Amino acid sequence: MKKLEKKATEEEIQTAYLVLSSGLKSQLGSDEKSTSLAYFYALDGISSWVLQTATKDALKGKAEGLNTTFMPSTADFYHYCEKLENRIRTRASCILKNLQKPELESRRQEKLVTSERLEAFQKELRKTFETAK
Repeated sequence: MKKLEKKATEEEIQTAYLVLSSGLKSQLGSDEKSTSLAYFYALDGISSWVLQTATKDALKGKAEGLNTTFMPSTADFYHYCEKLENRIRTRASCILKNLQKPELESRRQEKLVTSERLEAFQKELRKTFETAK
């Protein structure tokens, strides 16, 4: 979850814009500086990890809902980033809830989150981050 807490810097957003504009076709007649600034305004607050993952997904044609040929609009790209982050947070929350469920009624007296369960949670979370696409 720490990966989601670090917000993307202006430089990271600019890099994502440059990579997307180089790898995908842009609309004819679009002003590069204005579009770059629009990306910054739209993506301000997005986590660094989500921005990098979404950029890679878009370039690979794996970003569901985004055109595989043309550069996404700021709103479309923001919504994809938002969905990606929400998916990760939901998975992490489900994993944590499952780890806190007592398996037997007699175990209700024990700690709900043991070190083993916490370790399992961290392992599942790492897998989730690696496969989130």
